[in-house]
Amino acid sequence: MKYFLLLLVFSFNCYGMRVISTSPAISEMVTLLGAESFLVGVTPYCQDGKTATKIGTALELDYEKVMALKPDLIILQSNTVNKVNLELQKLKLKTAVVKIVTLDDLLNAWKTIASHLGKDLTPVKKLQEKIKTTKLAGKVLFVLGAVPKRSVMVAGSNTFFDDLAREVGLESIVQTNGWPNYDAEKMRSLSQQDVTVFHLASTPERLWSKEQWFEFCPKCNVVFSSDVRLTYPGPMMVEKLLTLMKESL
Repeated sequence: MKYFLLLLVFSFNCYGMRVISTSPAISEMVTLLGAESFLVGVTPYCQDGKTATKIGTALELDYEKVMALKPDLIILQSNTVNKVNLELQKLKLKTAVVKIVTLDDLLNAWKTIASHLGKDLTPVKKLQEKIKTTKLAGKVLFVLGAVPKRSVMVAGSNTFFDDLAREVGLESIVQTNGWPNYDAEKMRSLSQQDVTVFHLASTPERLWSKEQWFEFCPKCNVVFSSDVRLTYPGPMMVEKLLTLMKESL
């Protein structure tokens, strides 16, 4: 039995599986495990698997395309599994479901995907070690997108960003759970302190300007980024956030 399992893993690594990813984070994790060639189907929002077929979004899969690709495995995120997973089960397609909400979720999801693909955990362990050895101090605020001068969405407690900040010794100034939306006045009252703001968005148009931030928070050290890899919780988000935090604090 043990010999058979080793042979199976060897076969996957040599010839590759046919994998469909239903989120950018999943595609990224597959790629960083050295298995981008396994990706035969991805969403239009995925930054990896450029040559793979676009199979729609996690909530609106093109089932005809999915079937035509003859996948060995379809990887889903837990927040999109209900109806989609039922449909895939009816089609007798193999699925794997991963949860990606907190930092621990991300690391565990990556390990799960590595196991399914027959890949070793070296990339996961390297990222864990980088998090463990990063030690910083200060207060931070993570802003994801905004309507200039009007409102912002911030990362509160029990979120991926809050987890990472705490792991490296930082204090998030938002105590509310989840992803609250703050209007300009709330931002003005919240940010009147010595804090580093990481303002992240998928496009520059959704960032407040330096002048706008100075008006609402003159003491804030604001770090801007419109890197799309920072807008969804994947391993590259962790890597890039650690770099930004080291450079800014």
